[in-house]
Amino acid sequence: MQINKVQFIIISGVVGITLLFFLILKGFLPGLQKENTAAENAVEGTLTIWGMFDDEDAYRTAIEGFKGVHPKLRIAYRKFTDEARYEMELLEALAVRRGPDIFMIPSRGLDRNKEKIAFAPQSRMSLLSLRRLFPRVVEEDFVDRGNIGALPLSIDTLVLIYNRNLLNQAGIILPPATWEDLVILVPRLVKKDDTGAIAQAGIALGGSGETVARAADIVGLLALQNAAASGSSLESIIRSGAGTQALDFYKKFGVAESPAYTWSDTMPYSLDAFGTGRAAMILGYSSDLKNISARNSFIEPTIAKAPQKQGSENPVALSRYWGYAVSNGSPMPDIAWQFIIMMTTNEGIARSYASVTGRPPALNALIAENLNNPKMSVFAEQALFARSVRVPDE
Repeated sequence: MQINKVQFIIISGVVGITLLFFLILKGFLPGLQKENTAAENAVEGTLTIWGMFDDEDAYRTAIEGFKGVHPKLRIAYRKFTDEARYEMELLEALAVRRGPDIFMIPSRGLDRNKEKIAFAPQSRMSLLSLRRLFPRVVEEDFVDRGNIGALPLSIDTLVLIYNRNLLNQAGIILPPATWEDLVILVPRLVKKDDTGAIAQAGIALGGSGETVARAADIVGLLALQNAAASGSSLESIIRSGAGTQALDFYKKFGVAESPAYTWSDTMPYSLDAFGTGRAAMILGYSSDLKNISARNSFIEPTIAKAPQKQGSENPVALSRYWGYAVSNGSPMPDIAWQFIIMMTTNEGIARSYASVTGRPPALNALIAENLNNPKMSVFAEQALFARSVRVPDE
């Protein structure tokens, strides 16, 4: 049977299309082969992660989600609870090229760690994306010359922790909102024994770091607030005299001749003093709340925003937290950054982490969710105006 020109064209087209699909399916045409499944493209090997404080369960959702994309990849997590030991073992492991692929660095530690890390590929996480996803302090802490060195899951800030019962007994309904209010309220909360020694402190301030938890951070917060107009760099704080002013103000709470006298280094450690009702207020982080509860389950600490300078229009909070970085010795830096970015920017994964650990979130979206949460609202709000000072060595 003869075929006409139109039939020939149709048959030729069908044969050509069939042959094209055959070549694509068999992978003979570069750039046109069928996209492999996740299992076929999956990376093999072990991705090692070193973390501080949290059990592996805190990362379960992140690990399972990532293994769904890379089912042949093994993820090994190691937990540390002692910062000094962690720093020592990390340095030793990285020195012999046996360190983890992913490790944690403190929010003030980028400068002393940037020679050890591989910065994030800008194709995976841009500075613009970081600014959209996280509060400003993350850029201050973890960005160097436009390059992202680490990303956080949580942002903790220094807050005022107070014993409502002790304040109410002194006729105080609300905690002090300013440092000037604090100076006025302290004498109403101080109780002395028969020898004139402090029996109950209004607030744990004025003592050394051996008796006052977070003493250095409290002075740092005061310095940042004093230097708010001149910037938050260590150099600007020193030049402005803000640090000296902060230290002088802090010390007067521990001077017997001062009207604000409220603390002596003969007092128990501040967390213990608060837990036993011997201190009406302290300044601390969310992690300190757990320590207080562990000391005395009958004390119900209440939190408020850290005091501000009277008349200040721009509040300043002090942050302290950890970020996840990739070792520059990792054999799979791109995969490691994929994991960090997925873990820290995926709302579901970040929400799961916050739920398991009870830590304040870092993502702007989750911060917004917690602004009306009684337990988290103070931390959420302060994260938005938190500041930090990067130092070479604390």
